[in-house]
Amino acid sequence: MIKEYIWGTEDWLYKKDGLLIKEIVSNDKLSVQVHPDDKYANTKGLSNGKTECWYVKDAKEDAFVYCGFFAGLTPKEVLIRETLSDGHFEMLLNKVFVKKGDFIFIPAGTVHAIGGGCTIIEVQQDSNTTYRFYDYNRLGTDGKPRELHIEDAIASIKENEIYGKCDLPFSCEYFSVALEGNNLKVIQNDKVVFETEV
Repeated sequence: MIKEYIWGTEDWLYKKDGLLIKEIVSNDKLSVQVHPDDKYANTKGLSNGKTECWYVKDAKEDAFVYCGFFAGLTPKEVLIRETLSDGHFEMLLNKVFVKKGDFIFIPAGTVHAIGGGCTIIEVQQDSNTTYRFYDYNRLGTDGKPRELHIEDAIASIKENEIYGKCDLPFSCEYFSVALEGNNLKVIQNDKVVFETEV
């Protein structure tokens, strides 16, 4: 079922055994957000956090994503709060231009956002826990500013060694992703659980 949002659409393709796979079409930027790791999620009474990855199925010219902070350096908390307050938070982010065929790894604790003009296959731990840092001062469908989760977002930041653009095949502790010809395959416990033409 395709769900419509203010920024575009998402279609849930697979949901089983702790994995959720979606196709996201972004007509506008998604909110700047971060997902908690399993440990932080557990402190909130949640069963797991959310590590995810993106395969860029299509992208318009100059399409981009945000992934991590600029120069790989996590800013001091006071600077994060100041730029959130004055509307300059995007200046702290690492902007990554993307094209069809790129693969982006977003481990839990990595600040990120999908820019407009992207069609992305997203593979993730099955969790709907998202902490929004920033949403460009947009209003939701109810005409009110969308909810932010600044305290949880700051607490969830981690300095991950591996994130951003990576080569396929790729594996993390929750899933593996491989490309064979035009087929994108998602593997869990040494078994292909999802496959789609890209």
